[in-house]
Amino acid sequence: MKECTHKIGWFSTRFTYPPIIGKMSTCWRCGHTKAGSNTVTFSANHIDMTHDDGGIANPSAGAVRIFSTATDNLTISNTDNDDHTFGGGGAAVLTVEGSQRTEASTTSTSAADLSIVGSLSIAGTKPIVIQHLGRGAKGGSAANQDFGLELNGTLVMGIRRFSYGTNDNSGLVYYFVGQRQTNYVRAIGGNMLVQGYNNYGAAADNDVPATVTSVTVTGLTSAGTLYSDEVFVHTLATS
Repeated sequence: MKECTHKIGWFSTRFTYPPIIGKMSTCWRCGHTKAGSNTVTFSANHIDMTHDDGGIANPSAGAVRIFSTATDNLTISNTDNDDHTFGGGGAAVLTVEGSQRTEASTTSTSAADLSIVGSLSIAGTKPIVIQHLGRGAKGGSAANQDFGLELNGTLVMGIRRFSYGTNDNSGLVYYFVGQRQTNYVRAIGGNMLVQGYNNYGAAADNDVPATVTSVTVTGLTSAGTLYSDEVFVHTLATS
């Protein structure tokens, strides 16, 4: 796009800013902003910009428009009507269903309930991701510290080793609950990412309920104190 030539009287309405990307300037009459060889136009409800065929993604020549829809989606569109929409009014890819952010602890040598996320109603058609932050304080003692998981008050992921030895470790435990398929149980898998120790191979110990109404983290320790800091329960979009 060529430079604007709008003038009022004998002087141009174009104002030059300090260089950001080459030469940047804005026309006070039409709103065009010039940045190097490209032009950006700011309107009441959208932004247009020019580009060339040699762009990074090699888009078709013409204008690219950035705008928001009535459903608060941010959309980028080119002259070929190739739209790309980002979140907002559509279905969210990741939805927070509930969380527990109050720290709980145990010194028990048998499994004790720690963090509980209740008041859930997650249908079997929705995949679930559970993220759990835990840590252990051993006071110099050699200790085995373990976490487990209950859904609807029933143990579905048996005790898994979170930390051992004398180090005070902290880390992330996450679980994935798949969609329930007809004639098949609903499976659960998981992994622990802990300082100095990673526990793979978690597998379903029991059938996961079709509708999940509560998530409970359990824990035990042979010495010291085991803490459950935060638990977040998300669901994933299915389309």
